[in-house]
Amino acid sequence: HASTPMYRALEPVAVCELLKLNPLLESQLGPYRYRIERKGDQSIYSVTDGKETLSYPIAYAFGLGAAGQTYIYEHQGNLYESRMSYYKKFDGLGVTIGAPPGLPKTLQEAAGRLMTKRDQAGCFGCHTVNAVQNDVIKLDGLIPGVQCENCHGSAKAHIEGFKDKLVSMPKLGRQT
Repeated sequence: HASTPMYRALEPVAVCELLKLNPLLESQLGPYRYRIERKGDQSIYSVTDGKETLSYPIAYAFGLGAAGQTYIYEHQGNLYESRMSYYKKFDGLGVTIGAPPGLPKTLQEAAGRLMTKRDQAGCFGCHTVNAVQNDVIKLDGLIPGVQCENCHGSAKAHIEGFKDKLVSMPKLGRQT
């Protein structure tokens, strides 16, 4: 399972291969300049308008980067989706799919989009295990990436089926 792309549907930044391989990513959107810079086990997401700069440690990297990767950061106890994501097609940063169209009006808006509780439950529910319980996000218990049971349901019946077959199978070996 660890060799499948689903295993890396969400990566903690400390082990994120794409961010390790790209220690500096930069882009510009109108008057805003974006930068993701690797510092030890962290990657810092920054946006500036030339006068002020906002910087946040990236908390989570969604997607393994085969097509792209989007970043989540925390600000004042809230989760935000970065306005810029990595896209393999042009090996750099571009506007995150689903970001509001046009140029942002403020530096905070340029940095990213506040994730609603529904956004959080949807994103973390599909990209992790154990992060959403009763439609409430619980980040302290999440397991990064997607495991088989996310899509295929409980493995209990599958395992029990093997046990039943093993118990009912004839013993192999020489018969005398």
